Amino acid sequence: MKTNDRLTALTFFTVFTLFLFSAEAAVFDPGVALKADMAQGTPVNPYTDTQSGGWTYAKTTAVTNGTLTLLTKQTTDWGACFKGFSDSDNLPTLQVNTGKVAVVASNGLTDGNHPIAPNEIALHPDNGNQASRFAIIRFVVPRTSVYHVLATFRDVSGGVSNAAMGVDVHVVLNGNQLTNAVVSVDTAAPSEWRVPFTAEYRSLSLNANDTIDFVVGPNGTNSNDHGNDGTALRASVTEQRPYQAGIINLDLNGFNRTDTVPGTNTAYAGAAAVGSDGDYWNTLTISDTNRTSFTIPNLKLSDGLTNSTVRFSIASIDASPLGGDYSPAASWPNTLMNDYAYLSANAGTTSTNQFIVSGLTPGANYDLYFYSNIRGRFEMNGWASDCVNVWFSTNGTKDYVVFNEIAADGNGSITGLFYRAVAGADSVFNGVQIVGSFLRQTADIVNLDIDGYTPGSDSLPGPADTFSGAARTGSAGDYWNSTVIPGNTMLTFSVPKLKLTDGETRSTVCFALTMLGGGKLTADRNSPYPYNALLDDYVYVYSETNQFTLSGLAPNTAYDLYFYCRAGTTYAPGRFIIHDVAYDSIDACFPISATGGDCAVCPGIVADSTGSISGVFCRANPGLPGVFNGFQIIGTIPHLPLGTLIRVQ
Repeated sequence: MKTNDRLTALTFFTVFTLFLFSAEAAVFDPGVALKADMAQGTPVNPYTDTQSGGWTYAKTTAVTNGTLTLLTKQTTDWGACFKGFSDSDNLPTLQVNTGKVAVVASNGLTDGNHPIAPNEIALHPDNGNQASRFAIIRFVVPRTSVYHVLATFRDVSGGVSNAAMGVDVHVVLNGNQLTNAVVSVDTAAPSEWRVPFTAEYRSLSLNANDTIDFVVGPNGTNSNDHGNDGTALRASVTEQRPYQAGIINLDLNGFNRTDTVPGTNTAYAGAAAVGSDGDYWNTLTISDTNRTSFTIPNLKLSDGLTNSTVRFSIASIDASPLGGDYSPAASWPNTLMNDYAYLSANAGTTSTNQFIVSGLTPGANYDLYFYSNIRGRFEMNGWASDCVNVWFSTNGTKDYVVFNEIAADGNGSITGLFYRAVAGADSVFNGVQIVGSFLRQTADIVNLDIDGYTPGSDSLPGPADTFSGAARTGSAGDYWNSTVIPGNTMLTFSVPKLKLTDGETRSTVCFALTMLGGGKLTADRNSPYPYNALLDDYVYVYSETNQFTLSGLAPNTAYDLYFYCRAGTTYAPGRFIIHDVAYDSIDACFPISATGGDCAVCPGIVADSTGSISGVFCRANPGLPGVFNGFQIIGTIPHLPLGTLIRVQ
């Protein structure tokens, strides 16, 4: 996986004081407004959209401070589902896709390969020697407030018909140009033109009646400089309202089997596009294997303490493997961008992964930031966006896309796609931030620390050998059950009536472990102790297989399980097989040392009709033992009845 590709994105990103979007923030979208306006019986231009923001569709003589002439001719010449306006001589044109699916425009205005998404606007400037050659969309700010402006321009018409290829695009505030670029899909164009251009401005303090212009013109002043200048625009102006929203951060820690397993030193911490210094980032470790799906449940908020109900899943739609890899620090000098999940160009040109964020508040709105420093494309609600935004820099530019005000469905889920922005090229997925209101984790948690030792070599485990507090999930001070396993002396063990994390409430849950085929369990302890009381002692296997059973659960109920596997300075990966699905301990967990800890995450495991979950524990790699330090189970845990005390007088 090579990551030294030259990034060609251009943008402007303001330094900002953090304002987070509230669920009630107003979003002014010219595509939505134009679509609504075209549904009127007798539309009048300029229009005022239903969101109380004024949009004007016009042509202009100059990028800044030009003379505007309204586009008054109604036209559908981009195709049946495209409605909008043009000048009396047909150019410039400005139309919106009023349908529900992406459509390629007709009549040669696109090259047939670049569809226009629903609510995306298709524009075409006039030829270069016309006085009013620029197409312009103007937003008039309805009220004094703080705003977020986001716009992405795409060239959708390839083919070189003149020397001045490419489309000239601009963002202008109150007659002052904020940024500009040239975009082109022509293969002969400079490489920095051949990507969509995104401009983003956060926390802009604007006054009522200020104007924001999105301008498209030909890249030249000759009569034929407008050829192949079909352009797609997705823009929004969002009113920001400062409030204390939650943030959930997730860093995808990719590694190759020839690499060192990622530890806590490879997990990012701090602010990215949003957030504050020191913010906590969850980590999902993805190895370079043939696995096609990964899930991480119960994501913590950015304070690193609060457990949420949110889980993130990503799975291949076409069964192509989702690999993991990393780049040396010299290439991408921060730990968010230097490791990633990726789609290899060798896996075909159509590999697509679906991601799901679940456990959200049904119907609530969220902002999502997806990070990809090489050719990642993300799609939500029919709108695809490439990672071309420049964001905070640590000796290099990095990239992300943002989707604002995405509503969770009735089940509290948001679904989208990740695939290649460039066919036949690698693409990577570094991480995601989710901003909004999150449900807190209220399910019960049961923890078990396996205190293993070798009789004759190690002392008998004491209270100091049992872990307490939070691991991958949980809170500081959480109670951990313990069981002592002396190596080569026990055929099986069973721990009944496990207590919940409060250390008081007893449950009906029982955990049992037995070596399949007979034989005694093997256990040991690290010496000296490099980690913590959970990961310093364990049971382990070489060629053997152990069967485990969790019983006393609620029948037909789903649980999230974390199995912890770590031994000394060696990664000793464990494998847990449940319902014929293998889960390897490659997910870096809570901070324990410079090299981190590891666990297998088994999300959504459903107990059978008797309230039991059974599986096997073995080693993941033939050259290393499989280690099992302990586990956490999260869900609806039946409590043991307290009974009735009868006192005889």
